[in-house]
Amino acid sequence: MREENPSGKAGSQPRTEYDYFLQELKIVNALGASIDIDNVFEEINIYEDIFSNVLNGDITIKDSANIINRMQMHGNEFLSISFKTPSLNKYEKTFRIYKITNLSMRQTSNASYKLHFCSEEFFINQQYMISKSFKEKKLSDVVTTIARNFLRISEKKLPANEIEESTLLMSIDDSPLIIPNMRPLEAINWVSSFALSKFDLSPGFFFYETTNGFTFRSFSNLLSGQIKRTIYYAPKNENPSESLASKHDKLDQFEVKQMFDMLEGINSGAYGSRIKKIDFLNRKVENEKFVLNNNTFTTLNQNIPFNLAKNRFNDPVNGSSSYERFFPKFQGDLVGRWLLVRASRIALLTATKMHIDIPGDSMLSVGDIVKLNIPENDAKVDIQNIKLDSMLSGRYLITGLRHQLLGDKYFAHAQLCKDSVIFNLNYAPPYNSTWNLVINS
Repeated sequence: MREENPSGKAGSQPRTEYDYFLQELKIVNALGASIDIDNVFEEINIYEDIFSNVLNGDITIKDSANIINRMQMHGNEFLSISFKTPSLNKYEKTFRIYKITNLSMRQTSNASYKLHFCSEEFFINQQYMISKSFKEKKLSDVVTTIARNFLRISEKKLPANEIEESTLLMSIDDSPLIIPNMRPLEAINWVSSFALSKFDLSPGFFFYETTNGFTFRSFSNLLSGQIKRTIYYAPKNENPSESLASKHDKLDQFEVKQMFDMLEGINSGAYGSRIKKIDFLNRKVENEKFVLNNNTFTTLNQNIPFNLAKNRFNDPVNGSSSYERFFPKFQGDLVGRWLLVRASRIALLTATKMHIDIPGDSMLSVGDIVKLNIPENDAKVDIQNIKLDSMLSGRYLITGLRHQLLGDKYFAHAQLCKDSVIFNLNYAPPYNSTWNLVINS
């Protein structure tokens, strides 16, 4: 919905849960000239990803005004966008346009093409490299230095309260951190992988951008966050008196991309792994083993999805592993504190994936926690006594999010992941059970 009355009077009020108010959509070129394109776009997609560092997106345009030539577009243009959601939460940002694809012309006065854009920080990231020794005592300080000095990310985009402090990992006096010719975001990702949380001393930080700005947060901090929204699986009530807020918290359809994958979990070190630490100076190899259990680290729900059922070698799934890594022994031999544990956490988190489509909401971002209430899929259950599905319901982390402005409607397409379940799986089958008979057959 284009905003007809910014003052909030009749004409600027949302009619459905998918409405939005487009305030500005224009292209600005290197000469400072601008052109409004709010009447020629068909679709805008803005992508967030917790495993990526910056926002990116695309916009499909139907052009009969020769915009590309008029603006002399060649890759030094910006896209300025501003809109409000039904909750009147305003989103505004300026992106760098970096390429044009799918240009086609049906008639001499009607062209169609797609503009691709990204945050300016990613454009800068591709232009510079870092080769530097860092004397900061905490890795969170190293990340801050790179973000401020090498990417020029302002405090407005990356506030101090969005930079979670990491615990001390190493003695800088003995072994300063050396970043050997990396791009700034590549260096941040490398540092983030072995930074330790003060929350529970577990490894793994993420540096990513949302519609609200940049953030640097630990795995444990993310998973222990407050629930941002509770979403129910239920048909939307067609009663016109139902509030927009109520409709926003319902979804008509979801798709479970993956519930579990034990083979992938074993191969990626989710349940157990080994590291061989190579001491080149003394010509020795040391072995260290990681074994997953229910009390290893912070999780979204109560229980890690594995139990102590044993194979024919009398080993549970966390008792042996084909996941093995070689790593040079360095930094006071601290590699065992982060490498295997981080691999396990990411493997567990991405083992359960769900895709949901909900009405658009720019207040929702990757890194947020949502709670899903999904009823059991049981035709025999009376509609008045519906119970929640204990496998699918629970807390999820938003790991991917696509904000889609499609004509006059605003949709959000979210990828949700969880590393744990709400019911207890921490048991072993009885000795004389069918499980043991099958395993040893």
